[in-house]
Amino acid sequence: MGAFLGITLAEFISFVYLVLKTRKFKFLGEVNQKEEFFRTNLVITSTALVLPLVIVFDSFVVVNILSGFLPASEATALFGLQSGIVSSIINFPVVASVAVSLALLPMLWSCNNEDDIQEIFVSGTWNVGNFYTGGNWDKTNKGGIPRYTKEEDLKILNQMMVAFLDNGTVQGRTTNGTFTAEWDANGKERTVRIFNIKTTAPPTGKGKEFIEALQEATYYKGDSNYLKLASDDKKTYIQLGHYSK
Repeated sequence: MGAFLGITLAEFISFVYLVLKTRKFKFLGEVNQKEEFFRTNLVITSTALVLPLVIVFDSFVVVNILSGFLPASEATALFGLQSGIVSSIINFPVVASVAVSLALLPMLWSCNNEDDIQEIFVSGTWNVGNFYTGGNWDKTNKGGIPRYTKEEDLKILNQMMVAFLDNGTVQGRTTNGTFTAEWDANGKERTVRIFNIKTTAPPTGKGKEFIEALQEATYYKGDSNYLKLASDDKKTYIQLGHYSK
């Protein structure tokens, strides 16, 4: 009972510590990834609770069944032998394989830590959300100051759009015309290039800012729901989203 109490207390303290730490944890992007994080880990935690409960259940059921054929002391001794030495020998291959898998997991993650460019960029039509300056791009990208805050300006921004096609071409619309271009991106370095931009009319106002932001885009962040394109110095960026949905 003392061992079980110690384990339970340690797990509870760990849980409280993680809750306090995650309150300060900042997730990237506009998508609420924090909810997804807890939803995923709730399944993992619930699954981990099943095994101890099953072991406790077995300790009562198996001993009671054996007691119908053997003395209670002998039934308890046999169950202890099975759950101790025998169980350890049987589960050794499983423990070894899990240990090796956990050791290889960081290596496998680092080998596959590359964005799916098609899934991110070619996920539909992107509308302009706003232009930002400042913030910390390399960390959380929080603290960026929006260039426009008035509702009428935001409506104009949302009307401008760009679509990255899987054949490497771009189609888009500014405030006074349309444009085409070419693009490529590096999912490992998270860099992007938008070049050979051709407009049907000289862009003006917010449309000109849009074209310039695309021309200067060097780095990107995001997923299939939001996309941020930053200039080479990472001090300014444009935010895109599927606002027309």
